[in-house]
Amino acid sequence: MGNETESVKSVTKALKILKLFSIENPELGITTISKKLNVSKSTAHRLVTSLQNEGFLLQDKATQQYRLGFIMLQLSEIVLNKMDIREIALPYLQKLRNETEETVSLSIIHNNSRVCIEKAESFNDLRRFIKVGSFLPLYAGASGKMLLAHQDEDAIIKILKEIKPLTDKTIVNSEKLITDLKRIKEQGYCISNGERIKGATGISAPVWNYKGQVIANISISGPSFRFTKQNIDKFLKSLLKTTQEVSELLGYKKDSAP
Repeated sequence: MGNETESVKSVTKALKILKLFSIENPELGITTISKKLNVSKSTAHRLVTSLQNEGFLLQDKATQQYRLGFIMLQLSEIVLNKMDIREIALPYLQKLRNETEETVSLSIIHNNSRVCIEKAESFNDLRRFIKVGSFLPLYAGASGKMLLAHQDEDAIIKILKEIKPLTDKTIVNSEKLITDLKRIKEQGYCISNGERIKGATGISAPVWNYKGQVIANISISGPSFRFTKQNIDKFLKSLLKTTQEVSELLGYKKDSAP
């Protein structure tokens, strides 16, 4: 029993060593590892040697520093290939729908349009209906503008050429829209009222991946009369919590954002 306990402790320490490596600290030496783990140099060396023998770590012979081995890349590819954002996000969409009682959707960019790829529809008789798979503009509405705000300048300019009024609240002036997109990107969320559909309000926030890139967004939408100031504040708080949780499941760390 004692040996088994010690083995578990050694495995735990070895895993902690792997977690010490980051973009900021891609290479580490035995002294640094022993200090961060609060273990002796001999223990750190023994654990590192085991990880090196199994291919989890590589050593630079010139500097004596260690870095993550190629087996970590192989394992990460397996994780990424099995990562389905729809499957990951759906329980969170449903939870958010239950909290807000409004329709919640997950959207991405495809062919210069916003496409809903998953949703949790409100149970209210009067609700915002969203069709999964439908192509919608990026320049109007909370979800579209949230995605557009995180595109590069060339992509934004291309979309600006497509602008046409969908309602009397659609922003059709290019300069005004660019200013709006900058504000949206800085504040980390978008609220729109009647820009794409009269009488409908939406709130949207980005979903980030492990590279610190916005790959999707989550939106809450419904009839404008239910989106009071009090409800918007409450919805936004829940929305930002949800997008943070989904982003973390995709490997996002706040300090990895560009």
